[in-house]
Amino acid sequence: MAEELGISASYLNLIERNQRPITVQLILKLAKTYDISPDTFSEDPQGMIDDLKEVFTDPLMEGELPNYEELLEVVSLAPNVAAGILKIHAGYRASLTRLTELSETLNDGSSSQTLDFHNPNEQVIRAMEMRPNYFDALDRAAEGFYKRLNNQSGLWAGLQQWLLDNHNIRTQLVPEETMPDWNRRFDRHNLRIYIAERLSHEDRLITLATQIAQMGLQKEIDEAIKRLGLKSKEAITLARPKIAEYAAHAIAMPYRRFFQTALRTKYDVTQMAQRFRVSLDHVAYRLTSLVRSGEEGLPFSYLRVDNVSGAWMALSQDKFPHRDFGGRHASQGIDRASIDTAIHPGLVLRGENRRYFTLSWHVERRIGLYYRKQREHDSMLILPVEKLTNTIYAGRQGRDPRSFGYNCALGSIEELELVEQNRVHLPSSEDPLSDDNFQLQLSEDQK
Repeated sequence: MAEELGISASYLNLIERNQRPITVQLILKLAKTYDISPDTFSEDPQGMIDDLKEVFTDPLMEGELPNYEELLEVVSLAPNVAAGILKIHAGYRASLTRLTELSETLNDGSSSQTLDFHNPNEQVIRAMEMRPNYFDALDRAAEGFYKRLNNQSGLWAGLQQWLLDNHNIRTQLVPEETMPDWNRRFDRHNLRIYIAERLSHEDRLITLATQIAQMGLQKEIDEAIKRLGLKSKEAITLARPKIAEYAAHAIAMPYRRFFQTALRTKYDVTQMAQRFRVSLDHVAYRLTSLVRSGEEGLPFSYLRVDNVSGAWMALSQDKFPHRDFGGRHASQGIDRASIDTAIHPGLVLRGENRRYFTLSWHVERRIGLYYRKQREHDSMLILPVEKLTNTIYAGRQGRDPRSFGYNCALGSIEELELVEQNRVHLPSSEDPLSDDNFQLQLSEDQK
């Protein structure tokens, strides 16, 4: 046993007699040699390792993810330091929660005004929502990066080959039980990028591209972050993964090719997802960035709401229309999508002049360990009705009789045309409509 562990027999004897401590290095050697979990030897009665794992999954810690060995060493050699980290993070999260609650109290439900100068995460969210989702220099750099890749065997293989050729880094898929809390982790010491096996192929692609963007497009990402006008260092740190994610979408769906595909398919999101081998959400995200001069796409907005945490993303080619889609309660507008996994078209009328066509869908990930909570979210693409003419959705019906927030959901394009021709009278938009009192009012001959 001493030979297998690479230590002397006398030293092993002293360990067995509790006259020498068992070191982190020896714990790892035991685990590897005899296929034993390191937790068996860990003196971690308060579960500090698991708690520290959770701390380092915070978006603020993006790019600073330690591996298990590093966490074990901190807990074993400096337990007071570990306890201090946990206390500081708990205080940080409590402060964010209090500020978020205060922001929601001051928010009137139809505006995106929040205390973003206090909450770094809110600063980033507001900065992204209140500007076009397009960064020209970064987008063009991502397009050029794509052209330099060897994509003969597909983008996934091309990205892996780029990592190997330029940084001698390999990509490895790891099972749920090995990396249950992270989607990806970059191990600088072993030159490995670990991608969670539980992710779909489409999400694996964007996840890997996000990591690569931080390596290959760092200068352009820094410049894009400056354009957000963020003030605090914490907000800038939180913005980096979001901008890297933008770059990842630009790599997976290069601008000109994506724009031309959108025109050829008449913005059929399902076809576009199949062409680029990405998900509907990835296509929706990219549609909000088609604002390059001379190659402008239709003015789509994109809303995504997590069903568990309530976290949401709102992006647009101009700025997200909060006043028409319920402010911070926008999730009420896409609950129709939760019924099944189909794409649901719909219409929304606001006031006399603001009318929107919507596409909603629900995403549920039924993968991973059976006892882990599944991730679900609802998504919505939003387009002004007057822009529908050159799309595949022109003239298509969209049944969604439910009203939400201050929005009025109509039943079909044909019904909207009746409104435009003054053949249908609707109650004043100042009074929120409910399922009970909503009624189309037609004359006898029109009935």
